[in-house]
Amino acid sequence: MQLFLGTEVVIWVLYICLAVFAFIQVVYYLYFFLYLTKYSSNEICEETNPVSIIICSKNNLEFLKRNLSLVMEQDYSNFELIVVNDGSWDGTKDFLDQQSMDYSHLKVVHLDKDRNHMAGKKFALTMGIKAATNEHLLLIDADCAPVSKNWIRSMMSKFEDGKDIVLGFSPYKKYFGLLNLFIRYETLYVGMHYLSFAMKGRTYMGVGRNLAYKKSLFLENKGFAKQINIAAGDDDLFVQAVANAENTKVCIDPDSFTLSEPHRKVGAWWNQKKRHLSVGSEYKSSTKALLGVYNISFLLFYLLLFSAIFISPYWEWIILIY
Repeated sequence: MQLFLGTEVVIWVLYICLAVFAFIQVVYYLYFFLYLTKYSSNEICEETNPVSIIICSKNNLEFLKRNLSLVMEQDYSNFELIVVNDGSWDGTKDFLDQQSMDYSHLKVVHLDKDRNHMAGKKFALTMGIKAATNEHLLLIDADCAPVSKNWIRSMMSKFEDGKDIVLGFSPYKKYFGLLNLFIRYETLYVGMHYLSFAMKGRTYMGVGRNLAYKKSLFLENKGFAKQINIAAGDDDLFVQAVANAENTKVCIDPDSFTLSEPHRKVGAWWNQKKRHLSVGSEYKSSTKALLGVYNISFLLFYLLLFSAIFISPYWEWIILIY
């Protein structure tokens, strides 16, 4: 009899915890994530701003051969492309010099590999921004490809009055395998967070694979001075430092996406993930708290849900409810 009562207590505690975690999830969906469904796309995207596109490349010759023309041939008349060769030794220099002869709006900046004074790609990106002619900057990586010829037009259309930052989305290419499936799911999961938080005025990050901001914003905030000793963070920590509730816009028009090349091996993906996680420790306390509460409740909810299905005599009702 006591064993039966003890089991009943455990089951009811399980139910209460499930209800609490479910409630937390619902609150986040209603307060943050629902805003993504209210996103409005610009049907007509006029060319209003000249733009400088910046790519920082280190030994990415094969990706440049594959993707450079996709950027250069965008349906946008007033843009320049700046490619910063960050001390490559794989033939990138010769390739870019040849391409600059074919494309008049391609500007190449060659950096000596021994003169990089910042961790990560911050020095290369800073040199690219200083070389930019235009006020509006649009960033993309060498291993990324715009999904359409209207990528620039779509991103630039969000620079309304008072907006200094435009956050884009960059999913990963689809390949066969569980690792690729997980990477694409995680990217969607992260995107759902930072884009919806930005739409609610709580911007905390952007991704350098598809990100736009004004050159004056970069210079006024002394570039990456606040993150100079951190290898990563040239996108998310910079955005966190300069964004506010009024100056940031989100762009998730289908034409605005850039497709990124995913890692094919677990070890390479994990090394990249560790860099991202180390940067997360530099987020504001309020941001870490919001993300932590959601992620913990998300994980515990599903762990307890599967537990309840196995031990509860009312498992059919649990499945039906949830």
